[in-house]
Amino acid sequence: MKHITLFIAALLISVGAMAQIPDYDFASGCGPGHTLYYKILSSNPPQAEVVNSEASPQGGDLIIPEMAADTTHTFRLYEVVSIADQAFQHFNMFSEKNGKLVIPNTVVAIGDYAFSLSTFTSVTLSESLERIGESAFWYILDLTGPLVIPQSVTSIGENAFYRCAFTSLDMQAPLAEIPNSCFYECGFTGTVTLPEGVMKIGKDAFAKCDAVTGVELPSTLNNIGSLAFGGCSGLTYIKIDALAPPYSPPAVFSYVDFDIPVHVPCGTKPLYEETPGWTNFTNIIDDLDAVNELETDDFAVYPNPVADQLHVSCQGLNLVTVYDAQGRKISSMEAENEDACLDFSKQASGVYFVVVTTAEGRKKASRVVKQ
Repeated sequence: MKHITLFIAALLISVGAMAQIPDYDFASGCGPGHTLYYKILSSNPPQAEVVNSEASPQGGDLIIPEMAADTTHTFRLYEVVSIADQAFQHFNMFSEKNGKLVIPNTVVAIGDYAFSLSTFTSVTLSESLERIGESAFWYILDLTGPLVIPQSVTSIGENAFYRCAFTSLDMQAPLAEIPNSCFYECGFTGTVTLPEGVMKIGKDAFAKCDAVTGVELPSTLNNIGSLAFGGCSGLTYIKIDALAPPYSPPAVFSYVDFDIPVHVPCGTKPLYEETPGWTNFTNIIDDLDAVNELETDDFAVYPNPVADQLHVSCQGLNLVTVYDAQGRKISSMEAENEDACLDFSKQASGVYFVVVTTAEGRKKASRVVKQ
């Protein structure tokens, strides 16, 4: 049934595409029964792009080589640096067995629909990869295992991993935007953590990822598209580090349990409770509330209330940050040892939050009253 569905989808997208091989400069074998066709991009340095392939009827693994030999005209090795649009579309669709896909570390770009509707079971991306095109891995139902997005990636197209059954996501690339439907109905389990630098999550980006149990969002996030986490019914908690609640249409978290804990930066709970997209959650928690449950015998802030000088002591202390009651950062200082002294003499009376970060990345916080 699965292959019938794929076949129908393939016909709707590009009738006859499988029989057409675009212009190419040379062909080279790649594993048992596989032939790859290349376009020369540069002679100095010698670089080539994979433009199409002939798959073995038996199917199996596809390990794209780092170097391809042109023996058609004159023997010369070319570094394989990119994969063209639709180069492996429908690959192995009717083969006897599926296989893994390995993209060498020489590849910096993957074109639009490059592997869509193929039947690979796992993928290893190039550690030098910079661009992943639109729908590059669209609708590969057998593609499971971990998905690692290398730090080198600077752009990903819409629908890039639409309906792939990956078991986990390791997002190392600090992309400014997660595009629309990028991870729609992927099989991620556990927690999805997005790195600092992500400012926008597109429409339907993680929709129907119903096996995800936790989402951790960065401080740089300021916009979440409609239904970005719609249908993520397995969520048990959300953690977000953004001091200003990101713009979020009401339908961002459709079909999510609104009683799950939502951890927000200290002092920002009132803001999240009043912001569309977040108002439906009934259990919004200041980070302080969670921190207070941790061991505090190695963490001290005194005197409290404070008039002039505030002393902070913490094992492994690395950074001290002060926020006001609205969650706005007032000051930040690096600590050279396990003690720090903060000048509160010029601060207005009121409630402040002191957050310490250790060398290991752990955070602790304390509520401080300025007299």
